[in-house]
Amino acid sequence: MKLAHYLVIGSATLLLALFIREFLRHATFQSHCPVCKDDHPDRIKRPSWAKALDFIVPSQRFYCYACGNRFIRVGKGMQ
Repeated sequence: MKLAHYLVIGSATLLLALFIREFLRHATFQSHCPVCKDDHPDRIKRPSWAKALDFIVPSQRFYCYACGNRFIRVGKGMQ
């Protein structure tokens, strides 16, 4: 029983670490593309889990048609 408990905790920790890594890889504080510096990326829909976490970490998702990069802008204020 203890082994199963450790496996569940270990896999949950691994999934959380992967989520944090992916979020930080695509996160920025500016509304322009971090790759090509295009000033006019388009907003895209967020998944429902991201909308549910909006009160903790306000964020907006963008897609840059110039280079194909998807990124997340953290914070609500326009910069």
